Amino acid sequence: MKDYRELIRKNRAVILMSAGITLFVIMLNFMGFGVSLNHKITDQMFRIRGPRPASDKVFIVAIGDESVSSQALGKWPWRRPYIASFISWANIYNPNSIILDILFTEPSEDFPNDDNLLAGEAEKSAKTFFPFFGIPKTAQESRGYSEKLTPAGKQLLENISLGRASDYPDIEFIDTKYLVMPIPKFINTTAGSGYVNAIPDSDGITRRIPLLIKHQDYLIPNIAFSGVIDYYGLTAGDIEIKNRNIILNTKDRVIEIPVDGKYQMLINHRGKFEADNINMVSFVGLVDSHFAIEDGLKPGYDLNKLKDSIVFLGLTATGTSDLRPTPFTPLFPMVGVLATGASNISEGNFLKSSPAGLNFVLIFLSGLLALLITAKFKAISSAVLNIVFLFIYFAGSYILFNNNYVITTVYPLSAVLLIYVSITIYKFTKEEKQKTAIRGMFQRYVSSSVVDVLIEDPGKIKLGGERKRLTVFFSDIRGFTSMSENLSAEEVVGVLNEYLTEMIDIIFKYNGTLDKFMGDAVMAIWGAPADQKNHAELALRAAWDMREELTSLQERWEREGKKSIAVGMGINTGDVVVGNMGSDQFADYTVIGDNVNLAARLEQNAGPGQLIISEATYEEVKDIARVNKLAPMKVKGKEKALSVYEVTGLKSKNERG
Repeated sequence: MKDYRELIRKNRAVILMSAGITLFVIMLNFMGFGVSLNHKITDQMFRIRGPRPASDKVFIVAIGDESVSSQALGKWPWRRPYIASFISWANIYNPNSIILDILFTEPSEDFPNDDNLLAGEAEKSAKTFFPFFGIPKTAQESRGYSEKLTPAGKQLLENISLGRASDYPDIEFIDTKYLVMPIPKFINTTAGSGYVNAIPDSDGITRRIPLLIKHQDYLIPNIAFSGVIDYYGLTAGDIEIKNRNIILNTKDRVIEIPVDGKYQMLINHRGKFEADNINMVSFVGLVDSHFAIEDGLKPGYDLNKLKDSIVFLGLTATGTSDLRPTPFTPLFPMVGVLATGASNISEGNFLKSSPAGLNFVLIFLSGLLALLITAKFKAISSAVLNIVFLFIYFAGSYILFNNNYVITTVYPLSAVLLIYVSITIYKFTKEEKQKTAIRGMFQRYVSSSVVDVLIEDPGKIKLGGERKRLTVFFSDIRGFTSMSENLSAEEVVGVLNEYLTEMIDIIFKYNGTLDKFMGDAVMAIWGAPADQKNHAELALRAAWDMREELTSLQERWEREGKKSIAVGMGINTGDVVVGNMGSDQFADYTVIGDNVNLAARLEQNAGPGQLIISEATYEEVKDIARVNKLAPMKVKGKEKALSVYEVTGLKSKNERG
C-alpha cells in the first residue's frame, strides 16, 4: 500500500492532467460536440462493410430518368391517372400495401376528374397509403400553413395515431407545428398514412428516421413504419413505447426497435440505390412487364415479386428534390430511405447504438490505458503502444458494427490523443528541466559522457545514499604550506590552477567523478554515479597519467624558474555509501565510509611522487600494475595492519601476456 501511495504521489500531476482531460472528453460527448466526426467514422464502416442483399419484404417502383424521358411518359409531374393506373396494375400482383412517396396536397386544377380517378383506384385497392409531411416547431418558415386540422385530417390522425404524447411526459418526441395533408378526397380513400419526413444530421446526411413524431397530442408514425404495422396486421394496442424501444408484438415474434431519445431509428443502410441492394423496378419497366404478361410474352421483370410485399412508389430521377446524401452516396432517393427503414423493421435488422453510460465507461478506460502507457514508456514507445491500442479499439468497433452494434469511436480516440500529447509535453518539459539541473550540478565534476549517462538515468543521483563498491582516489601537494609562504598570492594561485586544471582533465579523460577540492588536495571516485566495471583500473591509469603529467609540469616550471611541487597519492577500492547527500535545497554528490577514510590515509602516508594502493585495489589491478609491497600499515580502528603497495609503473602488453 505504501508503494502504491508513493507511485500516486510521484505521478500526481499526470494523473490529475489525465483525469481532467477524460472528464473534458466525457463532457464533450454529453454535449454532442464532435458527434459529426463520430458519424463520419460510422459512415466509413458502412463503406468498408459494403452492400447487403435486398429484402424480399420491400419493393420499390422507381420513377427514374428512363420513366420521365420524352421517349417514355414525359417530364415530371405527371397527371394523376398515371398513378391511378399504377395502383390498378400493381394491385393485380397482390402486394400487402402500396405506399406512395408522392405528395398530393393540392387538387388537380386543370383536370378535376383526375383526382376522382386516383381516389377511385385507391379505394378499390384498399391498400394504398397517401403520405403527408410535417413542419417542425423549430422551422423558421411557416409558408402560410395553418395549424388547424380539417375534419378529414383530424380523423386521419385519429385513425393512424399510436397513442397520446401526454402519456409519455419524459420522452422528447420531435414536435411538428404544421401538417401538410393530402386533399380530403384522398384522405377518405387512403388505407393508411404517415409522414414522410426524415431529418438529416447536422452535416446533411440522412442516417435515421423518426418513427414517431408529435402533433398536438397525437403520436404519428412515419409512413414506412405504418407500412410495417399494416404488414403484420398490428393495432395500436400491439405496440409498446418504453425505454428507448418500440416493441411490436406480432403473432409470430416480438420485434424490439432501438431508437434514440427522440425516437429516431438509426438506419442500417444496405448500400447504394442499386438493384443488388434493393428490390426495384422502374415505372416504365413495370408497365412494360405488365403488358407483356397480358400479351402472353416473357416480362422484363418478374412482377410476382410484388406479392405480399410493401411496395413503395417514389421519385428517383436526377435533378428532383427528393434526393439526399446517405453514408454510401451523395444522391439517394427518399423513397429508398423509407424502403430501407421498412426493411430494417420488418426483418428486425437494426443498428443499435451504445448507451451513454457505456460510452462514458469506454472513454474512461481508454483514458486510463493512455495514462498508464504514456506515463510508463518513452514518447516513441508510448506512441506505438497507443496506436496499437487504437487499432485494436477500431478493429473491435468494426467487428461490433458488423454485428449491428455501434459504439463511440471519436471520443475514446480524442481522450487517448489528448492524454498522450499532454503527458508527452509535460514529461519533455520536466526532463529538460531535469537535464539542465543535472548538467548544472555535475558538468564541473564529471566528464560529458558521464553527464549523458546521468541524464539517461536520473535515478542514479536521487537524494539519499546507496551502498556500492567503487574506487576512491586522493592526492595532495607535499610542502604546499611552506611553498606558499615563499611565493606571492598571485603566484600560488597560478601554480595551483595550472596543476589542478591538468589533473581534472585527466580525471575526466578516464570518466572519473571529481568529488571535491580540499585546498590543494583532490578527491575523485570511479564507479559512480555511472556504473563502471573496471573502476579500479580507470582510477589507477588516471593516477599514473597524473604522475607523468606532473613530471612534465615540473620540468617546464624549472625551465621557467618557478618552484616545482610534488604530490602524494592514495587509492582504495571497497564498499562505500554514495549518493546525493544533503537537503532538498542544498546537496552534494559524494561518498562516505571507512573505505573512503582508508583512501585518505593511504594518500597521507604516501611520500612525494609516491602512489600507494590498498590490497583490495591491488587485487583488481595486479594484471596491469607493477608494484612494490610495502610494510603493513597500521590504521586507526583496525586491529590488524593492512597490506599496501607502491605502484612503480604500468605493465606493457608483453608483460601482461
